[in-house]
Amino acid sequence: MLRYGDCCVQIFEVITGTKVYSRRSTSGYPMRSKEGATAARLGAEAWWAEHAHKAPLQYYREPEASGDNWQRRLATRMIKSIEEAERG
Repeated sequence: MLRYGDCCVQIFEVITGTKVYSRRSTSGYPMRSKEGATAARLGAEAWWAEHAHKAPLQYYREPEASGDNWQRRLATRMIKSIEEAERG
């Protein structure tokens, strides 16, 4: 059964394109063990420390230019949404 934190890790990894937890088995989930939960939290905090100062458009322009195909499509959609919101 997935816990709230397990879902958060999966969502975080999809949105940011950054792995914060690596499974050790096919049934491994971050919140199943204290070590997994700690590793996921520390990974997310490290990502935040690196990206907290960036404006949303700056954050999404990087994968748009250099990410994989899925990341580029997501980044392009997010940039378009942000620009539309800014225009009002």
